[in-house]
Amino acid sequence: MRITVVGASGGIGRHLVSQALADGHEVTAALRSPEKLTERHPRLTVVRVDALDATSVKPAVEGTDAVLSGIGQLGRHDPLRPASTSARAVTEAMAATGVRRLLVVSAGPLNRTGTGQPFLSHRVFSPLLWAILNELYTDLERMEAVLRGTDLDWTVVRPPRLLDKP
Repeated sequence: MRITVVGASGGIGRHLVSQALADGHEVTAALRSPEKLTERHPRLTVVRVDALDATSVKPAVEGTDAVLSGIGQLGRHDPLRPASTSARAVTEAMAATGVRRLLVVSAGPLNRTGTGQPFLSHRVFSPLLWAILNELYTDLERMEAVLRGTDLDWTVVRPPRLLDKP
């Protein structure tokens, strides 16, 4: 399978690239600063893109089977709103090139119903996280709304907590 990973040098993106290569896929790593990605592999192509601009993203997704994105804010306050802005750019580029499959990483606390979550996690920790990370979660909500507004085959993964270790 040919996969494009948008935001390939970030915490999530690096893992997506490594795991896709380990599974035998051809990977295009699409990122703003290619020098930040240290992974090298015969099935890896690294391209410079501005993930917030559909024109820049289009060549990176053209001819791919699926696009994976782990783009999110760098901190609690990011005026670029990278998750939602990149979702618009990526979905526009995908529509223009005929690519249908998209997977994005969001966040568990967006599950406001609490379905599938431990009671204490949903009732105690989720409101606290929303109070602290409101801008970040609002951007992720906007990203998910962008996806719902497309006819793409998309999947949103909402991990409860990500750690940069096994």
